Amino acid sequence: MYSKTQHNVGYGAVVARIPAHAVTKLLMLLFGVIYPACTELAAEIMSVEQAKAYKEYMFVVSGKPMNSTKQSQTLSYHTERIIRIPLGHRDFRQVMCSILVNIAKVDFGQPDEDDEDLHIIHSQFNHGVKVAEKHYGLQSNDAIPQISHTAVAAMQLVSVCYHVKLSLLPPSYASTLDALPENNQEQRLTDLVIPLKRHLATEMGQLKGDLKTWITDIMDRRIAGILVHLLKELRPSLQSTSQMQVIQSHTNRSRPLVVHEGLSQTLLSILPSSQLLRWTIPEQAELVQSSLGSKHVLAILPTGSGKSLAFFGAAMQSPDHLYIVVSPLVALTNDLKRRLGQTRLAGDLWNAHLDGSRMQIVLVSIDVAVRNDFSVWAESYKYRLKRIFVDEGHLLYAHQKFRQCMDLLSNLMRLCKPITILSATIFPQSESLICERLGIDLAHVHVIRVCIERTNVRYRVRYVKPALPPAEPQTDSFQPDPNMVAELMCIRNTHSLDEKSRGLIYFTSITKLNAFAAKLGLASYHAEMVQGDPVVNNALKADVVDAWCKGKEPGHRWLCCTQAFGAGVDYPHVRVVVHVDPRAAMFYLQESGRGGRDGDPYFSYVLWQKKPFLADPELDPHVGVLPMLEFLTTRSCRRVAWYDINPHVHSCCAMNAERCDNCNKMSEVGHLLR
Repeated sequence: MYSKTQHNVGYGAVVARIPAHAVTKLLMLLFGVIYPACTELAAEIMSVEQAKAYKEYMFVVSGKPMNSTKQSQTLSYHTERIIRIPLGHRDFRQVMCSILVNIAKVDFGQPDEDDEDLHIIHSQFNHGVKVAEKHYGLQSNDAIPQISHTAVAAMQLVSVCYHVKLSLLPPSYASTLDALPENNQEQRLTDLVIPLKRHLATEMGQLKGDLKTWITDIMDRRIAGILVHLLKELRPSLQSTSQMQVIQSHTNRSRPLVVHEGLSQTLLSILPSSQLLRWTIPEQAELVQSSLGSKHVLAILPTGSGKSLAFFGAAMQSPDHLYIVVSPLVALTNDLKRRLGQTRLAGDLWNAHLDGSRMQIVLVSIDVAVRNDFSVWAESYKYRLKRIFVDEGHLLYAHQKFRQCMDLLSNLMRLCKPITILSATIFPQSESLICERLGIDLAHVHVIRVCIERTNVRYRVRYVKPALPPAEPQTDSFQPDPNMVAELMCIRNTHSLDEKSRGLIYFTSITKLNAFAAKLGLASYHAEMVQGDPVVNNALKADVVDAWCKGKEPGHRWLCCTQAFGAGVDYPHVRVVVHVDPRAAMFYLQESGRGGRDGDPYFSYVLWQKKPFLADPELDPHVGVLPMLEFLTTRSCRRVAWYDINPHVHSCCAMNAERCDNCNKMSEVGHLLR
């Protein structure tokens, strides 16, 4: 209860108010910590009677009561700080009334006209309609109406009951409590506290869930905003560092290799159905030519540009030599075996009994390549070994499973043979890392790098507001967000795929993959679909891929998958690639590159609810976490967001490429988005 000294009717009024949540927290601190400490010292500086009185009264603002303006400012300050919404007197009154009526179910009713005391009490909790419309009247009359002793005593009794329930009753009220009739006290506790407790428990349960979602969303946006702002502030230094690394990479490159005129004609036997071999890009020809030399090679070419022609071509050019091809993925190794069988080259998957004297190409997965028995085998055929190829080289440092393998793979360097590292997403700043881990001096490496940006991709990025509280995707109780499911269904309905066209939806975890695939009614694909039985697992994955490639039914033309899908699958007519909450640019670019390999335009959708976050300071710069974040949040051209990891990139218009969603918006409004 407090005194309102400025009132619209010309005199002051005693007003009862429930304090704001933020104010209540401060009062709890004062009453529970600061105030008890002060009361222990009160008797040292004042009389006993004054000390007792001090224990029962509290003043604010240096011992002086607040005026309405000051209290409104205080309420606004604390409510904005705690709940991000400033609530002054007027707004707070509406919140208080809503709590009393809708949550606490308090109904003061309409008092009798002759009951003056009830009218005064009623006015303390509410105002008339006219007053609400006119807000506050500012009068200077400080008169205060009198309230009967009975009304004050009743309100004090209610306050005492609450204090008893909370075990916060001042010592001087002990005698008052003892004088209360036991039944009356219990009855008031039952009438006031117990029903309110039930309502509050229900409402607080719902509020807790809503508040968690709201706070998570606010914090996520604020943290992401800070990261974006920090990225902008650090961009000059980051760009200078990146440019230095790129310059270093350029200085390590040899001049463009001269490709022999008859090289393409020699390779025709690899592709018997082709009458004329046409290089996809000039760097592909240089890559094949480099395989015949003696220098280490680091080749970064776009997905679908024909990097595998490097080792097939090398074996064709030097049929008397042996080439080892190491792949991090079993699926890719098996696909290379299938493609190897379509040529006239002698090759096979490695096994301990393989006769290396008759082989031209030996395929081996990385988990086998690091074993001692393979090292012994390779050493025995060192006299025939010409070069070692490592496909999908970015996985050697970007994937936790293969990091240790990369250290062990350096044992192959003891064979003193040149090595070629192939990838589509090794960024300039990562060249020295992978060479260092393999024990290679970058200064002795011939780097072939191409702008990996595809001009036929149409980027579409959408933020999807969560409909459910955030949940860990690793839990069994994970439920797909309805809004995200609706967006995926919308994309699926927008793109009616014909018998030739296909669509892919990528997820970052198996739990999310299975949950969303079930909701969408689509097949799913991941690395270990059947655990404990590799034969059955590989057969099941092959069936899934085969059904997707054939696409006999419309539902078979879409596939939900993880990053395990794609290696070894070269389907040219993927028209739509969708990513749900991508984590890093490396994986996103690798997976989105599965689309449009026939050269026709395709869509790359990104649906996100969680922004990428920095988790590993050592690895994050090499997988492109911050560029991924900038790609999601930029209002400029999406392609330019890749500059820090792909310095050759330009805007959609400058590259004469398919327009991203932001470039489309800029063309509609007629100016750059700010």
